[in-house]
Amino acid sequence: MSLAGIPTGTVVVAARIESSDGASVLLSDLSSSNGTFVNSMRVMDATLADGDTVVFGKVQRACLLCT
Repeated sequence: MSLAGIPTGTVVVAARIESSDGASVLLSDLSSSNGTFVNSMRVMDATLADGDTVVFGKVQRACLLCT
C-alpha cells in the first residue's frame, strides 16, 4: 500500500502510516508542531480511505491505496 508513493510504515513529518491487517491504513500524528490533517480536519489518529486528502503541515497528498 502507498500514500502517493510513500511506503507504508514510513514516518513523514512526525506522522506514521501503517497497516496492521493489510486492508486498512492507519495514520497517526506523532505530536507534530504543524499538525496532520485528513480532509481538512486536524487528527491525531485516522483510518484512511481511498481519495482522502492528507496534509502534513504544509505538504498535501492524495490518499491512493494500492495492494
